[in-house]
Amino acid sequence: MPPQLDRFVCLGDSLTELSWDEQGLGASLAHLYQRKLDVLNRGLSGYNSDWALHVWKQWLEPTTDGGPKTQLVTLWLGANDAVLPSELQAVPLERYKANLRAIVALVHDRCPEASVVLVTPTPFHPEGWLDERVRRGLTREHDRAPERTREYAEAVRQLGNELSLPVADAYTPVDAEMRQLGPEKEGNVFTDGLHLNAAAYKHVVNAVVKAIEAHYPEKAPDALPLLFPYWRDIPTAGALGPEFSVADKAVAAAAANHTDPF
Repeated sequence: MPPQLDRFVCLGDSLTELSWDEQGLGASLAHLYQRKLDVLNRGLSGYNSDWALHVWKQWLEPTTDGGPKTQLVTLWLGANDAVLPSELQAVPLERYKANLRAIVALVHDRCPEASVVLVTPTPFHPEGWLDERVRRGLTREHDRAPERTREYAEAVRQLGNELSLPVADAYTPVDAEMRQLGPEKEGNVFTDGLHLNAAAYKHVVNAVVKAIEAHYPEKAPDALPLLFPYWRDIPTAGALGPEFSVADKAVAAAAANHTDPF
């Protein structure tokens, strides 16, 4: 088998699907794990935990002999589950927790080597989200409530304790930044009142990386080796094999002159 990277799979809703934008969770993890793990986007915009569980039973690839392993998984659901009970996406709190348990079990069944990090849903900005609903041609009516989202974030923290899994608390720092900005500017951490901008995603990235460093230190970005050697090590290690001897000499000459041949 040719050399290949193991995987870091991000499971979630639109906050994951859209996080491959600049400085989003996916983009940031892909940067941190470049040449160490392939970061895969398995976000499902608009999905709740009922629907996501059904889809990931079909979509989540099992580990195969000789194939890449899934080393890390983030599970970030709740923004849609936590809408008001009258809404189509709503999932009752206890079923939401049961679905997260089932998803974790699915991950461990398909990918036994995977280390899971639960991520709490983040708060939202009610007025900003009302404006977005109008832009989408919907009524200017609340379909979610701040206290309900807070309950679902707390449920994730509780579930982490029950399952002995690390929790990246994204709710608390985003909520703190909103409070610090005050009523007139608290919407500035969102693109539309619900989805995060780059500044808010930094809180999520920091929470996820800290959870990995604390609970899975051997899988932290700085702990994993690069796939293929660092370029300055090629000449001394003969790392690329005899067929690269000419390239090795070119790299050695460049390194001697303290220049970057690439």
